Amino acid sequence: MRRQEGSEFFSKRDFNVAYKKQGFFSSLQFESALEIANELINGYLNGTYDKVVIIYNEFKSLIQQRIIVEQFLPIPVNKNNGKDKQNLPNYIFEPDQQYIFNYLLPKHLKAQLWRILLESNAAGLGAQMTAMDNATTNARELIRALQLKYNKERQAAITNEILEIVSGANALKGG
Repeated sequence: MRRQEGSEFFSKRDFNVAYKKQGFFSSLQFESALEIANELINGYLNGTYDKVVIIYNEFKSLIQQRIIVEQFLPIPVNKNNGKDKQNLPNYIFEPDQQYIFNYLLPKHLKAQLWRILLESNAAGLGAQMTAMDNATTNARELIRALQLKYNKERQAAITNEILEIVSGANALKGG
């Protein structure tokens, strides 16, 4: 079965695919992640995207991967809804809040995207390993079943030959 690219999947379902990068996971590089993160951040900042949501496979184990839907931009804020005013964060920012956000947020987003790509890659490799292990197990079972069938057919052919020889010998004796 051919592996389907994400862009192909969404294009067939009439989604507008704004950016695609073919063969991305064949040589996963941090620079490629930076390129994608920059595209997403710039698109959000210039108003091309209202919201960026990333859907990816989370690697839990070789036999378990979960599909995760995570909002990338705007960064979700854990809202308190004003219920607990004593526990509202009160921070003093040094040098200043705007500088820190301008410096840290792009780095945070790029690191998060790299984590997401690594998770997806690990989940894909885990799924491939599991599929190959299942294929090997099925092949062994098929070989065992075919070997058993071959041995039965061979035994039946030998038994037939012996019967023909004994019948021929009995016919010569009695004739």
